[in-house]
Amino acid sequence: MVVAVRFQSKAEPLVAAGKEYHYKLADGLSVETGEWIIVPAGAGHSVAMVTEVGVPDGKIDVRVESRLRTIEEVKRVGAPAGTDAEGNGASAGVGGGVGGGVGGGVGVGVSEGVGGGSGVSGGGGGSVAQE
Repeated sequence: MVVAVRFQSKAEPLVAAGKEYHYKLADGLSVETGEWIIVPAGAGHSVAMVTEVGVPDGKIDVRVESRLRTIEEVKRVGAPAGTDAEGNGASAGVGGGVGGGVGGGVGVGVSEGVGGGSGVSGGGGGSVAQE
C-alpha cells in the first residue's frame, strides 16, 4: 500500500506544509489520515502528517514509483493535548513532559540515539508510540 504525507513545517511544529510525498507502507502496518508519524527522509528521519492512505497507482509519478522509500516501522507522534491533528489550539506537552512552553510554542524534533534507539522530543515534551 502507498501513503501520502506532508512534512512538518519548519516554522510551525505539527503543521503540515509543502507538497505531498509518497511512501510504501510495509505489509502488516497501518496508519490513518491525519496521524503524525516519523518517516525516512534524506539520511535520517522527519516528522510528517499522513494525508492519504491507499494512494491509487495513477496518482504516483511513474518517474519515481520504483524508488519509493518504505516505512518499515510506524512511530506515531502525538499531537499536543488540547490541539487537533494539525496542531491548532492550546499548546501543551505530551508523554508526561512539561506542558506549554514560553509563548505557547511546542517544538518537535527527531533524533536517533546510539545503538539504534530513536525518539521524538519537543519544547514541551514529546512522545512516540510504537506498534
